[in-house]
Amino acid sequence: MHESNLIKDLLNKVAKQLALDDVSRVSKIVVALSLFGGIKRDRFKEHFYQFIKNTPWKDVKLEIKETEIGAPLSFDSYELS
Repeated sequence: MHESNLIKDLLNKVAKQLALDDVSRVSKIVVALSLFGGIKRDRFKEHFYQFIKNTPWKDVKLEIKETEIGAPLSFDSYELS
């Protein structure tokens, strides 16, 4: 499933950034989603929450910022717990 691969890649990027920043937990992940990238906001959000259920990420909230330019999906930032 395309969304699952995107989410897995996103969480790997977030985990790497958390390690670099010496942070162990976050409450929110913020992503940028291109309006022209072919990824539907609601569908991605639904798949994200299904994917993280029963994982260490299960309590993390997702914020999606829509953008007209850039990659279809990119990690923007996170908020600490």
